[in-house]
Amino acid sequence: TLPKFRRLIEGLLKPAAQRAAQQQVSGPVLIICGDFTSIKAEAPAHAVRSVQARFAELATLLSSPEFDINNTTPLLAHLTIIFVPGPRDLVCGPNRLLPRDKLPDSILQPFFDKIQRRCPQSLVIASTTPCRLQTPFGNEIIIHRQDTLKKLRRLSARLLPSHFIGNKSTSARESPTGVEQDQNHHFDNPGPHLAKTIIDQAHLAPFSLSLAPIYWEYDHALRLYPSPNALILADDSAPRFNTKYNDVVVANPGSFARDAAFLVLNPYDCSLQPSVIPS
Repeated sequence: TLPKFRRLIEGLLKPAAQRAAQQQVSGPVLIICGDFTSIKAEAPAHAVRSVQARFAELATLLSSPEFDINNTTPLLAHLTIIFVPGPRDLVCGPNRLLPRDKLPDSILQPFFDKIQRRCPQSLVIASTTPCRLQTPFGNEIIIHRQDTLKKLRRLSARLLPSHFIGNKSTSARESPTGVEQDQNHHFDNPGPHLAKTIIDQAHLAPFSLSLAPIYWEYDHALRLYPSPNALILADDSAPRFNTKYNDVVVANPGSFARDAAFLVLNPYDCSLQPSVIPS
């Protein structure tokens, strides 16, 4: 993953930070969503040390002098970094409850230490999920890291095509072609269906409490009324998609670790550009 990050810094973050420095405006914001470990949240001590070491390696890369702007100013002086925890990450609060708390400072401390030594004025934020951002142009952006589609599929029901209903002599097993073609026609791209469900329900967890217990005191953080301008559903169980529903831009960036996929968002109009680092 670090070689991919290096190419992302060289090709996108450093040029964006250089333009921000020249124009004296806010620099780019790098939002990194979990999972930050392949081990479950109830991690033993040696697993926590492994995650700390990975964060330290990332901090070393970001603070490298080779990415300095004009060979004088650290990249970190014009870059804001936000960490959003994933479902498998250890967080400060209860692991299963939504909304989920931020990553513990103890895990991020090696990252903070290296960044602060290189650039004391750098801004690093350990966020909750969902994470809400307000742009200088009045747009609201919500980032939510959760495998929502996986949970919704447990509650979904697929209806047989109308020409199969009532035909007792023909079963799905006996006629797999017709059934599969009809199902694939409707479910080969679940992204727009996921976006419609979430926006229509105006809630980021529209399923039973057995699938996602909710911390009721903070249930308002999961609500989507009024609707945001952009909703980023970082969902590892869903394919990459970029759609618009009821004037809300909804997208899933995909997996950076697996596919080197990410999103570039314009804060002015919340337009999205799905991107991939070529291999």
